[in-house]
Amino acid sequence: MKQEPIENDALWRALGEATPPSVSPFFARNVLRATRESTARATFLPPFLLRWIGALAFSCVTIGFFVSLADYPEHEDRDSVSVEIFDIAAGINELAPLQEITLASLASKDGGF
Repeated sequence: MKQEPIENDALWRALGEATPPSVSPFFARNVLRATRESTARATFLPPFLLRWIGALAFSCVTIGFFVSLADYPEHEDRDSVSVEIFDIAAGINELAPLQEITLASLASKDGGF
């Protein structure tokens, strides 16, 4: 089969005769304008109220956080046995070998720490 040169192909001849595309210098501006106009949607809330939704949500979360802190049990409600078990599990008793840090323990030969 004999290969014809590309110049003889009918498609290439048609493309050569076509007018080159011309791009408007305002193409980007026109596209952005059309995009903005198409995204304009009707909402059931007025625009000034839509601006405050974020602040309202943040204030609700903040108020809920502080209300939950008010109901949180204090440290005195815990029994000493459970505190001691958690201290042993965490290894805190190995970090501070002294039961109580006083001036006398700090002045001792070991230095307390």
